[in-house]
Amino acid sequence: MEELTEKQEEMYNAIKDYILFHGYSPSVRDLCEITGKRSTATVLFGLRILKQKGYISTDEKISRSIKVLK
Repeated sequence: MEELTEKQEEMYNAIKDYILFHGYSPSVRDLCEITGKRSTATVLFGLRILKQKGYISTDEKISRSIKVLK
């Protein structure tokens, strides 16, 4: 498994913490707010990288479908 950069790890931890606290996965806009990013495209890119590296899975047809794999 590939290592995460600091920013990728920040997003990964934000996802895990959100799911732990709320019981469901965050939306892209939630992640924007949590990580301080203004652009949803930036968050979507980060999610794509986490998915490629095998840390999460998503179903792009379903909102709030992020699942932590590691």
